[in-house]
Amino acid sequence: MNLKKIPLVACFLAMVSLLGGCTSIQKSSPVSPTVETDLTSEWEIQDEGIVYTIKLDRYGNGGYDWQKGRIETTSFVDGKWTGNWIQPGNDREGGFELRLSDDRSEAEGMWWYTRIGEKVFPPGESGGKFKLKRVPTDGAARTSSY
Repeated sequence: MNLKKIPLVACFLAMVSLLGGCTSIQKSSPVSPTVETDLTSEWEIQDEGIVYTIKLDRYGNGGYDWQKGRIETTSFVDGKWTGNWIQPGNDREGGFELRLSDDRSEAEGMWWYTRIGEKVFPPGESGGKFKLKRVPTDGAARTSSY
């Protein structure tokens, strides 16, 4: 091998090894919505005269029995709680926006459809108002102030 080519070959090998590190794939963990409070609880929902419960994890994600529903929180900042819901039981989905009370025991807001069957709606166009109330976990009697 020509001695003049050794520094060139060494430089090439060093570049290849450095570039190899740049092409490695790094796995990242799933991103959770920013939550400033733990939303873990069973919550009572009042929606246009229908009352049912939902169990949520600390990030505000969970399911309810009505139409096999599920909500997923996408954002929680300064008491403003937003997300999406889906109900496979009646082929509907949409979004919601709530304002959580200062004591974190209740929330009020709006929900809307984004899809019913094959029909698609612009967010916020069609929906209604609803309320959530934390179900007491200390054995206290449940009373609804709706």
